[in-house]
Amino acid sequence: MSESDSNDQNPSDDDGSGQNDSTHRRKPNELQMRAGKLSVEAKSVDESVAELADIVSDEMESLMRYHIRGEMEMLEEQDLHSILLSDD
Repeated sequence: MSESDSNDQNPSDDDGSGQNDSTHRRKPNELQMRAGKLSVEAKSVDESVAELADIVSDEMESLMRYHIRGEMEMLEEQDLHSILLSDD
């Protein structure tokens, strides 16, 4: 076996074009955001960390709004129950 044979790429890494697709070997960018009990995670080989941050922050904002609406509804129900059950 020649030295050049030992440096050949693995056929499974080749997409058939004769060129190695580096996206298969790159480590993905990872990002995690937390706010209270909420958490959003993202991984991507194609997106930069800044692009992931934009995507994740939009998703986090949506989740926070949904969570806050749910908490407000629970508080309103508690207030309504206390009004209905009061002896005034």
